[in-house]
This record gives sequence, structure tokens and C-alpha cells, in this order.
Amino acid sequence: MDIHRCRFVPYPPPSISAVAFSHQSDISRQAPKDLRLAVGRENGDVELWNPDNGRWSQESVLRGSVGSSIDQLAWTQDITVEDNGDRRSIKAGRLRLFSSGAGIISECSLSAGSQARRADSNFGEVWCFAAQPPYRASKSEQVPDDIPSQLLVAGCQSGDIVLFSTTDGELRSQQLLCPASTKKSKVLSITWRDRNTVVAGYEDGLIRVLDIRSRKVLRQMSLGKTSEGSTCVVWSVKCLSDGTIVSGDSSGELKIWDANNFSLVQRLKSHQADVLDITSNVKGDQIYSVGVDRRTVAYQAIPMQPGQKKRKWAEAMHRRYHDHDTKCAASYESQGFSVLVSGGMDASPMLLPMRNWQSENHRSLPHLPQQPQLSTSRNRLLLTWWSNELHIYEVPPRQDDGELSLARDDYDLLTTIRLKDEHHIQSAQLSRDGRYIIASTSKAVRLFQVRRSVVDGISIARSRSVQLPTPLQDHGARHVGISPDGRWLFAVRFDSTVIVVKLLAGSDPKSAPTIHAQMARLSPTSSEDDDERFGNYINQISTVQMSADSRVLVTGDLSGHITAWTLEGHEDTSTTLDAPTDKSSNSSSSGSSSSDSDDDEDDDTPTIHAQRWTRAATFPRLDSSILSLCIRQAGPSPNTSPQSPKQPTNIALHPTRHNPHPLANEHPTPNTTILALTADHSLVELSVITGKLSDWSRRNPSSLLPIRFRNIRDRAMDMFLHGNRLWMYGCSWVYMLDLSHDFPVPTTSSDYGEGVLATANEKKRKRITAAAAAKGTGAGSRILNHRKRPVSGLAAPTGIKYKGEQGMLEVVDLEGRMAPAEDDDAFGEEEALGALVKMRRDEGVEANGTSRTNDGRKGSGRNGDNEGEGPIEYATFRYRAIFGIGVLGNDSDGLDLPPRPTPT
Repeated sequence: MDIHRCRFVPYPPPSISAVAFSHQSDISRQAPKDLRLAVGRENGDVELWNPDNGRWSQESVLRGSVGSSIDQLAWTQDITVEDNGDRRSIKAGRLRLFSSGAGIISECSLSAGSQARRADSNFGEVWCFAAQPPYRASKSEQVPDDIPSQLLVAGCQSGDIVLFSTTDGELRSQQLLCPASTKKSKVLSITWRDRNTVVAGYEDGLIRVLDIRSRKVLRQMSLGKTSEGSTCVVWSVKCLSDGTIVSGDSSGELKIWDANNFSLVQRLKSHQADVLDITSNVKGDQIYSVGVDRRTVAYQAIPMQPGQKKRKWAEAMHRRYHDHDTKCAASYESQGFSVLVSGGMDASPMLLPMRNWQSENHRSLPHLPQQPQLSTSRNRLLLTWWSNELHIYEVPPRQDDGELSLARDDYDLLTTIRLKDEHHIQSAQLSRDGRYIIASTSKAVRLFQVRRSVVDGISIARSRSVQLPTPLQDHGARHVGISPDGRWLFAVRFDSTVIVVKLLAGSDPKSAPTIHAQMARLSPTSSEDDDERFGNYINQISTVQMSADSRVLVTGDLSGHITAWTLEGHEDTSTTLDAPTDKSSNSSSSGSSSSDSDDDEDDDTPTIHAQRWTRAATFPRLDSSILSLCIRQAGPSPNTSPQSPKQPTNIALHPTRHNPHPLANEHPTPNTTILALTADHSLVELSVITGKLSDWSRRNPSSLLPIRFRNIRDRAMDMFLHGNRLWMYGCSWVYMLDLSHDFPVPTTSSDYGEGVLATANEKKRKRITAAAAAKGTGAGSRILNHRKRPVSGLAAPTGIKYKGEQGMLEVVDLEGRMAPAEDDDAFGEEEALGALVKMRRDEGVEANGTSRTNDGRKGSGRNGDNEGEGPIEYATFRYRAIFGIGVLGNDSDGLDLPPRPTPT
């Protein structure tokens, strides 16, 4: 196996300009399942991250367009009133995400993946905006019949402040709250003090407090001038839970303003440059600021002494987590979850623990996309894309000694294709033979034919557009692809409908291909209990995969559903029956299928060249979203070359009285399975025919996966098979599992990877599970001491020192840490699981007659092509910032040879 490390892909990661959590902090409850983090980037893209109790995964990306940008983000939530007889109750409704950029406010459609609506202020460009706090009824207050929706307040370049209404799912300018003064200073920052009061910071160093009911300015505060004589610019204003106003300005000072009379209480000089953003915890006794000097500074409220009238603050910590300017920060707290997220020019979201920041590590989220923006062909072509451009490279083969076979660089940029559509590319794929490229945006799907030639010893490539059917070309798609045999094109629309069309190659390689007139519309399995807060977003297809023989198409969505379709029949290009199949006349041929007939009735699957796509078995819903899918087939890999098809053609089938147009009924072999990797890094193998767990998956539950793999925090980007070895990779790691072997069954607590902790009397053993030791409050893992045990409350510094009123040195306790809970019954449950797995493994032998030993190993692989008795697992963290892994092959290699992984 030859591994190429390609470092020539100039992917420009866009910087982070805004972060926002979908819910407000609530320490009295657990974090809701629909909690999401929105990350806005300078190129107009918005990423949606799912915290999932510390298992951060990037669910989707709302692509922007050329010239667009994201300046700020804000969430709102619709509220409805339910009448339960004598008592009314409030029910949380749909979550809505708003963004500001290019001088306007727009709403992002989570399900459609694009901009839903936009609104202008009519008073100049919007520079900042904020969402009104949600309505919360007290216990003694009667819930009104009509609860007003959350308003948006925006500050304009002209100095005007405008209110926007979000009632009835709309977004429109409602009224002018505060007209600009004669100086017309820009409004650079704005926030809500409560549901009726707004605080705005201006470019001329003023802070104004406004009442939206009377439309009057309650108070105006001035920051004055710096020691150099320049005017302070108010970059950020925030309000604490008690009404205290906090501002950050261009002088690097954090200023605290009294909640009652709005007087200046304290100024803290902790930054060496501009303070760009401020956030706080839910109690209002901790403040965090970020700025141009890359510092993240934490401030702690000092307990009030007897006779003290105003609360004082002290700097508790400062550290440079980022490599460049830090532009934005957001925080969220609940029971068991407390995290601060910051972002800036270095493009990586940084997670910091708030509640236990002295005993937990920080963590950096990947700056690379979750879905690899890379595709390869077997003739050593490499396709990458970003913005609205497609880049095609050629990676020359190497000699046996590792040197390049040609006297040239490690790569050649053959061509760059720039789409006329200004929207960013959602998905793209290069065909296995390197002849076609399919790409999609939120508005269109495009197909290109690549023609290669050699001129004066230099390889060049030309491309031309291929006309697609209007229903496919004029609609956007979230995922697109080309089957390995080059005969089928598929596109996953934003409503999760899968479109499949037949690609008909020309008579010679230079002639343009054509598209069959018939289109198959496939409807995947959707969640029955859709969350009203997200709508159809939860049914969004996150990954799609096609088998090596191009006869199985599989999709996985965010709700954990897996749907598969199989290609029935033998290809017959001479047939004239290319129309939607009569399901009643074809019922006899589909009787052997295990899929539900009700599900097939939902699919518009026409017959194309005597073949049609039918729904496979019904699969169980998995516990979390699907990250990646891989199809595993028994026997040698089929020849996927379009020039030498393996399928028999012109099969003669005799018509009958009830079925005048019979079709061949051919399904994948029973050994065809689907490997699914979920967001919690669970690995499941399901049968395509029966929809049940395979024998290997029953013998190897996800709880037996190696501890090194389960402790990896960065989520997997993709996976692929090389023989019986499953290769998985993330942005910073590559992992291999040999599926021809069973995982060892733990027999002692130390086999689970965490060791045993003895009690004081050394008589009763207690074990800290891997999850308890690694889990923190949503950011990084716990800080371990030299014995690799979590730091207790006495092992770490417990406070900050400051000068008290009498000049004495005093210590303030910052956090109430508790030792990690110990589980007495966990080891007993895992012992029972080990006994169950051992019973399953001792039930019999393999289907091929190979018996298993006690440790689960066997002599030969499933397909007989395993690389001997190698290791069951392999892991490396050597390759950092992996953009993607592709499969290359020499021109002389047959397409049936094992693929070669190529980290990029």
C-alpha cells in the first residue's frame, strides 16, 4: 500500500466572525437535545454544531454565496399557548436563526439550507443586531392569550436603531426606535437589558440606554478619551443577570456600569488592544472578554464586605488560546454542561470550561469541514472544491524506490472550473474513471465532461458542460455523486428526496454523453416524531453511499435512520419498456423482497433499460446521527469499468397473462452489509436483505470497540474498506479495524482502560469508567495528575488573590468542584455484557466453516484476501489537519486491485 501525503491543496479556511447558542442558559435543567451552536464565517457559511454532551459534531453547513459575509448571529424561538381547561401553558415552538451581513438581516432556513427571507432597515446598513429575551411567565402571572414574538433590534451605520418583527414567521421592519443624532455616529454594538430596555454602543464612545415602549433615551454614558487623546470605540456591550452593564472598547479596558444609576463602577485594564466581545455566566458573577491581543480574560466578582455598597471585580485568569485576533464569544450553562466558545481569525472554534475551568482542559474544534471536500479517480486524478471553484490535480505515480517516475513536481494542476452560479458548492464528485464531474449548489446541479490529452509531454485537461434534465439541473442538491460503474447519477435534494438518472456514454470517449429521459424519485425513511423546533431539519440526509457494483444505494440522516435501495433486473439497452412500472403487474417479482410494500408505494421508480430501483429492508433507527456509511460485499470486487460490464444483457423473459412486461428480479447477495458509524462513534453492521444486525455486529457490539478509538474526541469524517480492514479518519487521526477478527472480551476492569481505584480500607474496589474520567462539562477532558486520575478539588488552585479593603491579601473561591462520581455497578454490567458476547461467539462457527478461538481470531479473512494475522487495530495521530483521504491507482492497475489510501 502506497501512501501519498499531498500538501499542495491550498484550501483557505474562512475565519470565524460570529457564534451563537440556540438556547439561553438554564442551570436548573439538563441541556436540551435540540441545543445547537451556530458558527458564522467570513465567507457567508453558517455551520451547525451539535454539542451532544461533549461529543461535538458538525451536522450541516448552510452555504453562502460569493461576496457574502456573516457579521452576527442570533436565535429566536416561537412560543404558542396551550389551553388545558382552566390553565394555560406555554409550549416552545420552532427555532429560527438570523444573521446579519452585507448591511442586511436575513433568516437562515435550517431545512432548506439557504436564505429564507431578508429585510432592510430602510435607514442604512445594519452593523449590529440582537434578539429580544424570550417571554417567561412567573408562577403568579396569568399566561396571556397572545404572547408576542421576539423582536430584533438593529443598529445602523447612520446611527438609527430599528426594531424588526418576527411575528407569524415573517421578518419585517417594524418601527424606528431611536433616530440618529446630528453626528450620525455608527452603532457598533447592541444588546437587550430586559424585554423592554436596549443598550447600544456607538463609534463616538457613547453608550445609550433606551426604552422601547416610550422610545426615549433613559441614560447616556460617555467613555471619554484615551491617554493618547483618541475617542474610544465601543465594540461590545453586554448586560449581566442583575442589570449591570459591561462594555469593552478600543482602549482595551473592560468597564462596569451600575445597574441602578448607570454610573461607572470600575474599569479593568487586562487587554493590550481592543476588546471585541464579552460574555458571562448565567449567575452574573463571572465575565469573559476576548480581543485583538488574542487574550481570553476571565473576571470574578469579589464577595461584598460589610458596609460595601458596590460589587467589585478582579481578573482571575488570562490566556492566549488563539493564534490570531479573537472576534466573538458565546456561553451556555446547564446542569452538567458549562462551556465558553470563542472564534477568530485562526478559523478554529475554541471550547473553554466555565464551571470547572481550573480542573478541565480546553479543546479546539476542527477548522476543516466535516464532509471531506475531496474526490479521487483510479487514474490518479484529484478533485477539490471550495467557494464556487473546482480544482483538478494529477498525482503522478512513483517508482519502486519511491521517486517520481517523471522529472516533475509531486502534482500538476490540470484545470480549474468556475461555476457561473454565485452560490458556494455544496457537494461534488469525480467519477471513478475520471471522465465526469458532478457538482451542486443550493440552486442548481451541474455535470462536466473531462477530456485529457498530452501536448509536448505535458498533460492537460479540458472540460465542457453536459445538459441535464431541467427538474434535476434547476434544483439544488445537498449531496451528489456518480456510481462506480459510471452509469448512474444521484442527487439528494434539500427536502431529502433522492433523484437517480441514467448516464448514457457516447460512442467514443470524446463524444458528449446523454441523460435518459426517465428519472427515479426515491423517498427515504423519515422520523415519525419530528421535533417541532427544527421541522424537517432532523430528517436531513447527512451521508450517502453506493456499493462497488453500483446496485445498492444507501443514505443516512441526522435522526439515525438508514434507507437503502437496490437495483433490480439486468441491463438491457434494447428494451422499449422505459416507463413507470405497474406495481400491481410486478408484484409477483417483488414478492421475495423483504422490504415493505407500503414503503415502495411512496417511491416513483420507473423502469430504465429493464432495471428499477426498489426499497430494501427496513432498518432499525440508531441512537444518533449517521456520520458515514460503507457497503461491505462478499466475494471479489466487481469490475466497475464501463467498458467491460459484468452484468448479463438481453435476458429473454417470457410474458404471461398477468405480467406482459416481466423484469428480472435480482437482489444483492445475503452477505451484502452496511457499516454505519454514528456521531457517538458506535459502529453497526446491518444486512441489506434482512435489515438486522449481522453476525459480526452481534458478536462485536460498540461497547467492545478499542478504548483508544472510543476516547477520540474529534468525530470521524469518513471511512472506507481495504480488504477486510476498515479505515476511519478524522481531522487529526487515522484508525484501522480488522473486521476479520473479533475484538477481545474484557475480563477485568483494567481491560476497559481506566484501572481500579481502591477505597480507604482497600477492601472494596471502585472503578471510574472511561466516560466519567474523560467527560467534563462540555469542553475538554478532566486534567489528570501523575497517576492519571482526575484532579480533585484539593489538588488544583482554588481561588484568586486580591488586595482587600484593609490592604490584606485575601483568596476568593472560584468554583465548587466535586470529585468524579464512582460507579459500583458499572463493572458488573460490563461483566454481564462480556458473558453475553462470549455466548454469542460460542454458538457456532463461521459460514465458511472457519472456527474461532477464544480470543476471537480466525485464520483467514472474510474474502480470503486478508493480509495475514496482522494487528486487530492501528491508530496514528501523525497526520494533522487531514482534509480528506482518497483512493488512487496507477494507469496500469486493474480496477479490481485493492485501493490505496491517500491522506491529503
